[in-house]
Amino acid sequence: MTRLFQIVISILQNHQKFNINMKPTTIYKTKEFKFDFIKNEVQLFRNRYNYLTIPFSEVKYIEIKKERVVQNVWLLTFIGVSLFFLGIFLVSNLLFKLNESPNYIPLNHSDIRRIGANIILSISTLFFAFYIFYSITRKDVILKINQKSKPFPLKELSKKGLQEQFIEELKIVFTGVNFDI
Repeated sequence: MTRLFQIVISILQNHQKFNINMKPTTIYKTKEFKFDFIKNEVQLFRNRYNYLTIPFSEVKYIEIKKERVVQNVWLLTFIGVSLFFLGIFLVSNLLFKLNESPNYIPLNHSDIRRIGANIILSISTLFFAFYIFYSITRKDVILKINQKSKPFPLKELSKKGLQEQFIEELKIVFTGVNFDI
């Protein structure tokens, strides 16, 4: 009975030491931002240099949601569609030129180089078009601060395994955090 009483007392003492309602004291840093819960400020980076420091008292809006990381989606879609059709045109033009020449005429060195260059150009054009389509459709968890700032991806924190802890500490400090994950 006394051993059980000692275990319950030690559990209660440990629970008091690590209270969930304690203020976070962690620093989360990526290439684009740094949340310093000790100094109560957010630092925004450009090329890893601080260009804006926002105290927590001035942060009115924080939103975390799964969204496209790229901006100018319509421009990228236009470029991707243009590259796709250019690639299809190059492939069809190459196949037409190959089928046009009779099989009994031997190809010289310059013809082989031209055909190889056309194959490389058409394949690389199609590759870039599909990469643009992939980047447009890719969604990632992002963070927006005060609605006017650009979105900050949380991919770096998730690679370190700190994304869930970061979101939990944001919930503790900021009560109006919008989540759409």
